[in-house]
Amino acid sequence: MDEKLFGERRQALEDSFFKKEEEKALSALKTKKAREESLRELGSITGVKDQAVIQRLVDLGVTVETAAAMSLVPLVLVAWADGEVDAKEKAAVMEAAAQSGITTASPAFELLQGWLARQPPSELEHTWAEYFAALASRLPEQDAHALGTEILGRARRVAETSGGILGLFQRVSMAETSVLHHLEKVLLRIGG
Repeated sequence: MDEKLFGERRQALEDSFFKKEEEKALSALKTKKAREESLRELGSITGVKDQAVIQRLVDLGVTVETAAAMSLVPLVLVAWADGEVDAKEKAAVMEAAAQSGITTASPAFELLQGWLARQPPSELEHTWAEYFAALASRLPEQDAHALGTEILGRARRVAETSGGILGLFQRVSMAETSVLHHLEKVLLRIGG
């Protein structure tokens, strides 16, 4: 009798263990499938085919819902050029977000708020440059240039919002000028 009871308990423990392992494996499979679907969707809406770029975007917190914020990365980079974001720069970036259709209730708005509150990781600039290059390569040259010019103009407006004393002296700092020159190379594909 003790042997039978012992065998039943052993079997129940084994069944419980294997059921938990099956649930873990099933959960991991669902998570993997959801991530793969998310990568496919993000690639589809951004037009970027390079899976390594898409992966880096996802690693930086970009999702299908937050992809609209990618067009504002240059503005964020300029705002952080001096090591901090002042109220005027933040307002200029948020105004550009509103003009881009990013609402306060959207995940893109939350991501943008986070980038303005805490300096984004340095990988964001590199990944954004790859993203823009992939996007621009899918456009006719004239359209890519127009898009780059528009984004660069928005970035310049952010740089000009808080510069100078009473608007009389240099309106854009050297650090912001440096970031703008780098962005110009990426956005307008000049100077290699």
